[in-house]
Amino acid sequence: MKRIFYIILVVVLLGTLIACTGKKDTLTFVRNEAVPANMERADYNVQIGNAVGGASVTAELWMDGECITSAPVIINSETKALHVLCRIDSSDAESETRGIQVQLDTDEKAGSLITYFDLPTTVRGYSFTAYENGEVLEVSTDKDSILAALAFDTGSSVRSFDCKSYADDPDRVKSESCVVLIRTFFTEEHLVPQDSAQAAGTTAE
Repeated sequence: MKRIFYIILVVVLLGTLIACTGKKDTLTFVRNEAVPANMERADYNVQIGNAVGGASVTAELWMDGECITSAPVIINSETKALHVLCRIDSSDAESETRGIQVQLDTDEKAGSLITYFDLPTTVRGYSFTAYENGEVLEVSTDKDSILAALAFDTGSSVRSFDCKSYADDPDRVKSESCVVLIRTFFTEEHLVPQDSAQAAGTTAE
């Protein structure tokens, strides 16, 4: 009987070990709802807390090699959802794009961010990309992830792009005339989320 007991105990321990080592840190893209014509949205289910302890999420405006970065929204293992909402601000008179408002929201376990970027007066349109519904992103501390990207047409059209290409080739965005990226930096540390008041409405070089 003791031998059977020890065999069962070993099997249980091995199963637990395999289950623990097999867990991965992921962000899963989910398409929750439609948005108006002047908005773009990307929603993610968050599952971190294994090798990744936390992450900071920022909005970046890149124009001809120069970058303006928003304040970060912090997420950790208690965060289960992340929402990206971009509203294109256009002139009512001539439908010219004037700027973009970026809102980053999490669940009640973390904060939120609202920031605004002025865009060039030459912008006449844009393209938006995120991921396929249900697509799972395996994340790690050795690489950033791009959660959404908007490329603006400043007169020379918009070349083909996707989030993975910007993540795999960090220098690519430096050659773009006008691009907004939603970037996530991962760390092993368990970060403490800031409240919304600390994050809202700030941008920095």
